[in-house]
Amino acid sequence: MNKIRKLTSLEKKQKDRLKKAKKDTKTLRKKVNTTMDWMNIREVGEDYVLLKDGNKEAWIRGIKVNPHDIFLDDYEEQVRHVDGLRICLNKLRFKMYYSFVLTKVDVQSYIDQIIEGQRMEDDRIIQTLMDGDIDKLDSFCDAYKELNFFIMIRSSDPKELDKNYWELFNEFSVAGFQPKKLNEFDFYNYIAYVFENTPVPDYYYSRGIFSYENVEMEYNANDDQYELVDNTKPLLDARDAPIENLIPEISTIRQSRMAPFCFSLKPDHYMIGEKYVSNILIKRLPQGYSLGILCDYVNNPNIKLFMTTDTADESIAKGLKMEYQEKERKYYQTRDPQVRQHLQNDLASLNEYIQEILRDTDRTHNVIMVLSVYADDLQSLRGMVKDIKLRMRSIGFMLADARYLEEAVLRISCPLFFKAKSPFIVEQNFGFLLPSRGVAGLWPYVFETLKDPKGMLLGCELQNKGIIMFDPFFYNTHKSEARLTQRINGNMIVVGKSGSGKSTTMGLLIRDLIKRKVRIVWIDPENKNRNLTKKYGGTYVAWGQKGNIINIFDLKKITSEEEDGDEKMYDTEIAIYNVIEDINQVLQFLYPNISEDTLTFTGDITFRAYAKVGITRDENGQFASFKGLRYEDMPTFETFNECLEERIKELKEDTAARVELDRLMDLRMKMQRIMVEWSVYFVGHTTVTFTNPERQIIAFGTKALFNASSNLSAALNHIMFKFSWDQCLDNNDQSAFIIDEAHTMILQGSTAPLIAQFYRRARKYNCMMIVGTQEPRDFADDSIITHGKAIFNNSTYKIVMYLDKDACNDVLKLCNFNSNEITYLQNFQLGQAIFICGNRRIPIQIIATEQELREIGVE
Repeated sequence: MNKIRKLTSLEKKQKDRLKKAKKDTKTLRKKVNTTMDWMNIREVGEDYVLLKDGNKEAWIRGIKVNPHDIFLDDYEEQVRHVDGLRICLNKLRFKMYYSFVLTKVDVQSYIDQIIEGQRMEDDRIIQTLMDGDIDKLDSFCDAYKELNFFIMIRSSDPKELDKNYWELFNEFSVAGFQPKKLNEFDFYNYIAYVFENTPVPDYYYSRGIFSYENVEMEYNANDDQYELVDNTKPLLDARDAPIENLIPEISTIRQSRMAPFCFSLKPDHYMIGEKYVSNILIKRLPQGYSLGILCDYVNNPNIKLFMTTDTADESIAKGLKMEYQEKERKYYQTRDPQVRQHLQNDLASLNEYIQEILRDTDRTHNVIMVLSVYADDLQSLRGMVKDIKLRMRSIGFMLADARYLEEAVLRISCPLFFKAKSPFIVEQNFGFLLPSRGVAGLWPYVFETLKDPKGMLLGCELQNKGIIMFDPFFYNTHKSEARLTQRINGNMIVVGKSGSGKSTTMGLLIRDLIKRKVRIVWIDPENKNRNLTKKYGGTYVAWGQKGNIINIFDLKKITSEEEDGDEKMYDTEIAIYNVIEDINQVLQFLYPNISEDTLTFTGDITFRAYAKVGITRDENGQFASFKGLRYEDMPTFETFNECLEERIKELKEDTAARVELDRLMDLRMKMQRIMVEWSVYFVGHTTVTFTNPERQIIAFGTKALFNASSNLSAALNHIMFKFSWDQCLDNNDQSAFIIDEAHTMILQGSTAPLIAQFYRRARKYNCMMIVGTQEPRDFADDSIITHGKAIFNNSTYKIVMYLDKDACNDVLKLCNFNSNEITYLQNFQLGQAIFICGNRRIPIQIIATEQELREIGVE
């Protein structure tokens, strides 16, 4: 038998530390046991919470409702939403507990997705962009919380609870709230929120708070050393992640992980966890409160609003009639004119309210509302309570202190406790009466978020800071949901006056497209796309300057609004006819007075030009597909001119062809300027191409065209737009066609009908269109308003930023906004916008980090 040696001095110190840890654990156990005895929670199940107090048991179940920003609705929509909730409340006869739970924004799936993308990515620049996305998500989570709306019910009878639960679920579904069942994770979050604990799944005692009681120091004879041996076994938590806990006390440990570390009660406050708390009991609402009056309180991180509704025994109408009679008596008794006027107004308002209640036949509810104010220290708490009371009383709230009733108020307004520990007569006086319409009008359910699974962090909801994770290609990855939410394409328009943040918004969208390696064609009349394009290895084209040519004779893929295969898309004959149409269009831009007779003969010359370079019909009269042909295989204006000269020479000896000869001579005159002074723009093979296969970006800066004549500018823009669209017609790759400062060119030539056509067809080719403009007026111009409306109507996404009154009037010709939304638009600050996302409208704040601003070149 091996002899156990004595401990070394180092091992003795280690053993002493273990003894101290065990002692501290016992102290902590005693402390936690106190709060566990105070707490009635015994178990959290998949969709319930079990409460126990002696032999008494009760279960809690509930729903999470989908919020809706009612402040963006017009009056009729607001009435519809409130009536839907009112009817729902009239049908529910049981007590309901309302809670507004602030939780950490869960972005882990997005971060995991980015990290996985980094692992697969070799491009260091793209990896850097991904690093920036992770930092931005982390910063957002540190700054903001997510608001959840829970409605819970409780019963000691499981069958009754199940019946009430489904009634609750169905009625809120009919009211349009799209409820979801509260699950285990939701309940843990709720308990952590009430008790000021870290949510259980993220609990930082990863080994279990009592695990030191299982640790012993044992001698290892083989290695001749003393070791700390932990005899605990793993326990799975709400997310199925192993948590080490004591073997014999799993139930106790689960309770201990939910219980607050301390609860210390004082006459005017209590301590829960590390927070000082004081409760304010709302005894009455303002006499004429506005819709959504609770929103300011449920979104304050220092305030927790606990609310219950229960069917009242008495009718509110009866109580109001008694109040009316009392005021009427005072009215006839008083001789003071001011008092009489005040009472007269009160009586008129009260009578109108009574008639409305009688007309609605609403159920009367006893409503309990408690504002729990939280602070880090007692002095701050008292200051905050004083300030909140002053502000609430100034707008008509009647409030009561909860002195000596702090715990009772918490217990009666929260479903996690059995008894209020206060006299019954006190509990009876906690609430106030409201009809169903009054409860519905409180409407605290305002918290918008957008969480596209592959989204980028565009910003947050304007008032309550809900995260906006936006994916313009959502319609490709989630087809069924996209149809339901009317997100049927990726097209977007960004509107905002100078200084509104439009350029930053466009930059963030383009940055995300670069990160995704989407094929990008980007047109900017201000040349602001130059630096960003060059920085990320794209092709920048100073359009309208020497050396940058797009050959109008390049055969372009055939597009339509029908589903076509390769054979139709690469039909050479149709492509040549399209080229003829483009040539005629360019000639009309350059020479507005050119006759139709002259244009009649461009087709024959064009076919001759293609035949000259070998693109001709076979023995069966058919053209071979042009798929696979290069730019160098195409004719140019030089070829066209040669064929024109050859045809003129043929006809000179033919007196019967005098009319054709005259028209060709006119065409020859028109060609002179194209072949000489304009040759730098029109003559030659295409020089514009994607230079980096990894990051396919072509950006056109068209500022040079400001100095060109309007005719030349219109012709060159037509060629540029047709070429750009052709680059976006590969179904195998996602592409984006971006036009910034579009107001500078939308009225020019055929730009408006072309862009409108691109918007209609983009979805078919896996392409998204993005147009940015400062001036909606140009899109609403009478000459192109049909096309302007088509562009707006075919934009699933619209980001509308600050606009003045005149611009708002113009945008109303293109898109529907109600009076509330127009007020928003006229008062927006930098980076604020209404984001129309399919059938949703969300006021948002665009968020750009310093790193992002540097990356997109915005100062």
